[in-house]
Amino acid sequence: METIQSFKNELLKKQLEKFVGDNNIPDYMYDFITAVDRTYFQYEKEREHVTNLEKINRELDQFAYIVSHDLKAPLRAMSSLIGWIEEDSGEFMTAESRANLNTILGRIHRMENLIQGILAYSKAGKGRTEKTMVNVHELVDEIISSITSPDHITIQNNIPKIEIQAEKIKLSQVFSNLISNAIKYNDKKEGSVEIGCTEYEDWCQFYVEDNGPGIEKEYHEKVFMIFQTLASRDEFESTGIGLSIVKKIVEDQKGKIWVTSEKGNGCRFHFTWKNY
Repeated sequence: METIQSFKNELLKKQLEKFVGDNNIPDYMYDFITAVDRTYFQYEKEREHVTNLEKINRELDQFAYIVSHDLKAPLRAMSSLIGWIEEDSGEFMTAESRANLNTILGRIHRMENLIQGILAYSKAGKGRTEKTMVNVHELVDEIISSITSPDHITIQNNIPKIEIQAEKIKLSQVFSNLISNAIKYNDKKEGSVEIGCTEYEDWCQFYVEDNGPGIEKEYHEKVFMIFQTLASRDEFESTGIGLSIVKKIVEDQKGKIWVTSEKGNGCRFHFTWKNY
């Protein structure tokens, strides 16, 4: 590649010399021409790289859709078949057999949720919506009122009534997932969830804190990896995709997300969001 570039540079110099004469061309012009040519060459390489990435992303999206569609069809058939078995067996079905069928149905629903999660992950951060001025305090209040929370868990919205420029749907997705997790995994008789933020000149640092079981330091990075769950799926129904989607959305907005926690002492999820 360098040999081709050198040949192009030499050819360019000879053409200039022929056009204006060798004696009329300052030395710095050769350097300038070479720099411009190299910049254009690098631009072409980067443009080709971006085009290839866009093609790969389209193929991955198509693959995710096809796979999910092909997986959903047999799952629906299995669910219908179990329903027919229950109807045909009626009162002759034993309690043990009915429990086994319910277990199978539970696994089917888990697989369906997993498929939906994979599709959501493949789309996270890609779609663009218009940025608007969002009152974050009101947004969090709306999310809290839409989430079913047990009576023993209190939720406190400490975000001041600030407005930031953001894609409301994506910011809502992040808060909804973090608040839902803080409620879902809380193991205390008197559980608490607190949402707050620190405001800077052109960005905000938000947090969602709980007094739940906490997360050991060795898992602080792993919780954001796709399909990772710290609790048994039979204990808590989870696909292990939620936090990976949150991370993808936050990073797509040029922000960062991390967790501070110790086992047994609750945890605090932090994320930054640019305000422009």
